[in-house]
Amino acid sequence: MLPGLKPERKALISAGTNTYGVQAAADFVCRADPVGSLVSRLPNRSDGRLPDFEALLHVKINGGVPVSSQLLLIRIRR
Repeated sequence: MLPGLKPERKALISAGTNTYGVQAAADFVCRADPVGSLVSRLPNRSDGRLPDFEALLHVKINGGVPVSSQLLLIRIRR
């Protein structure tokens, strides 16, 4: 998550080393449980907004389909 073009906006960029990685990253941020685990690892801000961050996922692929994603680490952007 990065600053948007306007100060009140944010941009979320999903990327991977191949199509399956991008698919898994998009799936990760569209499901409540994984997003909840990610948000719980972010520091609390006094204004209640999420800080800008980068997250690294480990994705397991079976038969050309992403079957699981694990949050490995988070880097807070300053």
